[in-house]
Amino acid sequence: TNGGATWSIANRPDTNFLWLNKVILNPLDPDILYAVGSTADTNQFNVDRRAVFRSNDAGDSWTQLWGGGGNPEHVMDIEINPSDTAELIIGTLSNVYISNNSGTSWTSLLGASPLITTPMGLNGRRCEVAYCQSSPSTIYVLRYLTATGITTSQVWQTTDGGTNWTLLSTTTGGANASVLGGQGNYDNIIWADP
Repeated sequence: TNGGATWSIANRPDTNFLWLNKVILNPLDPDILYAVGSTADTNQFNVDRRAVFRSNDAGDSWTQLWGGGGNPEHVMDIEINPSDTAELIIGTLSNVYISNNSGTSWTSLLGASPLITTPMGLNGRRCEVAYCQSSPSTIYVLRYLTATGITTSQVWQTTDGGTNWTLLSTTTGGANASVLGGQGNYDNIIWADP
């Protein structure tokens, strides 16, 4: 609240929060925060991987917006539409989801028959997402895919809010050959210059 001069610890979104991937704040209301990652039971074996939380009081309390069912889709990234803060997009291991109601409900941004497909033999490991600040109907997705001894990085773009997608770039090779090297599970981010 003072530009970083002092810090205080906010409450955890969940007592069983396994790991935190990202926290963002609503640019129009800094008391509204979103946190994404994964949760687990107390022994950390039964993972409830879909974890999206919202705070309306700057982190004092949290409500889980999405989770349950043991879905294997860890939530890796979240972004807010700069023109419509009720619209959120999240990146998971292999998919991108959109909410038009501040996280109450989610649908795949890739469509029922995925518009962004995973090549045969590869596994989705992480999707990072970014809105173009000057034109929020333009969205970018950076995907990291792996198989034994192989890594693939893909950059996808939509200019119509997800109706159509274009593959802008792809690199494939040995374990460290893609643009993300062997670190796409961790060191993976995409940002669009306004």
